[in-house]
Amino acid sequence: MRLSFYIIFLFISLPFALWAQEGQEDRIKSMIEIATAEQANGSSAGKVLSQWLQVYELVKKAEQHPQLARTCKAIADIYQAEQLYEQALPYYLEAVQTVDQDEAQNEAALQLFQEVAWTYAQLSKPDSASYFYRIILQEKKQAGNLNGQINTLQKMAKAYTLNEQYKKALRSNLQIKQLLESHQRPDSERLMIYNNLGYNYTNLQEYQESINYFLAALDLVGADDFASKAILNTNIGIAHYNLGQFNESINYLNQARKDTKKHNPKALDEIDQLLTTVYLKKKDLYNALIYSDQSQDIAINNKNHILLTDIYYNAALIHSELYEYDLALDYFQKHLRLRDSFELEEKLRQQQLLQQQINLAQKEKEIKLFYINEDIKELTITQLRVEAENQQLALKNKEAELITEQKEKEILRKDNELKASEIRAQASETERAKQQLELARQRLKVSQQEKEVVALQQKEELQQLEIKSKEAQLAAEQNEKNLLLRDKEISALELQKQKEREQFFYGLGALMALILLIIAGGLLYSRKLNRQLSTKNKAIEKQKEEISLERKKSDKLLLNILPEEVAKELKSTGKATSKKYDNVTILFTDFKDFTVLVSEMPASVLVKELNEIFSYFDGVMEELEIEKIDTIGDAYLAVSGLPKENSDHAAKCILAAGKMLRYLDERNTHSEIKWKMRVGIHSGPVVAGVVGKKKFAYDVFGDTVNTASRIESNGEAGRINISQSTYDLVRNDPNFSFENRGEIYAKGKGKMEMWFVS
Repeated sequence: MRLSFYIIFLFISLPFALWAQEGQEDRIKSMIEIATAEQANGSSAGKVLSQWLQVYELVKKAEQHPQLARTCKAIADIYQAEQLYEQALPYYLEAVQTVDQDEAQNEAALQLFQEVAWTYAQLSKPDSASYFYRIILQEKKQAGNLNGQINTLQKMAKAYTLNEQYKKALRSNLQIKQLLESHQRPDSERLMIYNNLGYNYTNLQEYQESINYFLAALDLVGADDFASKAILNTNIGIAHYNLGQFNESINYLNQARKDTKKHNPKALDEIDQLLTTVYLKKKDLYNALIYSDQSQDIAINNKNHILLTDIYYNAALIHSELYEYDLALDYFQKHLRLRDSFELEEKLRQQQLLQQQINLAQKEKEIKLFYINEDIKELTITQLRVEAENQQLALKNKEAELITEQKEKEILRKDNELKASEIRAQASETERAKQQLELARQRLKVSQQEKEVVALQQKEELQQLEIKSKEAQLAAEQNEKNLLLRDKEISALELQKQKEREQFFYGLGALMALILLIIAGGLLYSRKLNRQLSTKNKAIEKQKEEISLERKKSDKLLLNILPEEVAKELKSTGKATSKKYDNVTILFTDFKDFTVLVSEMPASVLVKELNEIFSYFDGVMEELEIEKIDTIGDAYLAVSGLPKENSDHAAKCILAAGKMLRYLDERNTHSEIKWKMRVGIHSGPVVAGVVGKKKFAYDVFGDTVNTASRIESNGEAGRINISQSTYDLVRNDPNFSFENRGEIYAKGKGKMEMWFVS
């Protein structure tokens, strides 16, 4: 009865399980259709997410369900659309894990990899993004899909640019350039990549290289494509501005303005704002104000409030420079109000995003909690089933126990019979052991008799050995007697040798005494020689000290004339090799109205004044590791960047010039003689070396020296005048500010761009 009930229960539960599985599949299919319809109808993200999370919980219960990848991607897409990338990533990665090796080549899998890569890029993990992009790129290469390769490299460059890894973005764009040029793609595609490369180099602050690519792109633009022309001319103008080439920047921005006017006049506000910035930097306040007003009018009509923030700020700067402080304050307040409103909008947007994140997370928790409760219910039902099965099993166990008791009684009976037979076997074994013991006793008796016979034989052998021992003893006594006789003969011979040895030692002692007398005489003579040598050594040491002192004086004098490295080379080889330096900075100074001052001043006073001033200048050069070259009358020439090359040679010369001018200003406050000095600084290549055979002089040669002299002569007293090449080296140094003087005619050089350092 019990066994039949158990079998019936199995037959009933198995069809129930199959029916439940089929119902689960139908439920999943229905819920996917509902979620897809909700998404197509534009329902809220929370509602759509709720539907897909229910599908996710169902398909997770079914191992390796075919809808798992689709469900994970749908959930991740919702989170990504709401910019919740951290929540999207785990679902994307779970979807990736379901992709087989054979499926990795299909478009759906590659699209999934792209979504994962972009999510990593948004989470500031560009290298992880690059890993997935490279998988896609490899598949596109194997398929010979050129457009796919270009598209993937563009996305990789975008991911690196988003995370400010501009060098890696540049590598991706250079790969695109190589693909386009090797496959002779259309001009429009090459125009696009040249523009992107220009943008890359702009981000890397390599502005000249960016200009080259923008110009190459401009050559490919069609005659009527004014939109592209405007963009490229604007980019070129910005690059020239960053190089400090304001005139070129204005030319290209004006051309961009013409193109924009033909294409989209409403966008002129941005071009005019850029022109305002350039003119303001150039200190051309008149034109800066004109373009500021124009950009302001257009931006107000366009309701371009973001651009208006910058326009108001520039207008405040312009009116401040024009001493119109009321207007400047008014514009600055407008700038602050707009900026604060944008910051408030951004805070509200962030709060909305956070609230959306909280809402979606709450939805996800609610769905998971619901299915956890469902799982608890299923577990309860399963537990009841298990308890019923356990009761059936207990009944079966009782039946088994009865059967077991009967079997145990039968086994006990057989054990008793087995033990009885074992007792009988043990008795017979005991009798057999007694017989074996008696046999062993008889064998032992025979063995004792044999031992007695052996003992008698050993006694006879011992008697024979005693007889032989006595014979051997007699022979030994005879040998001892013979040995005693030989010992007496040996002793006599040894006595004779002892006498001969004593005679030898007496002769040796006399010889040693003679040697000792000779050594004593030598020691006395050696002491005398040592005293003489000591006196000579002291004299030699004194001469060495005097020579060393003179050598130090000579080295110091040589270092005052030549740089340390050149002096070392001259001492070691007897000559100094001339050397070319590709980039150094020349510092050139002289005094204004020096001839007038000299005519009114005694020579002794002039020499004293110049000595004090130039001595201070020498100290400045030594402090900043600048090489003083020469003083010619009132002119002072120094160079930074040689013989030891350094990257901050231009900055050091400007710092030195500032110290020199401040010293003169301070000196002039308490001195009757008012020294006014001009300073010129120029950077470029020179050749440096030692000239002369008797009176050595370290000098520099080249056009750079002449140009530095021209820069100095075109300067103003009390100010530091620098050339364009020096400005290019220090223009980003936050320690200096500059005033552009424009192009100034220099004798023998033509027009040169010059700057005052303030």
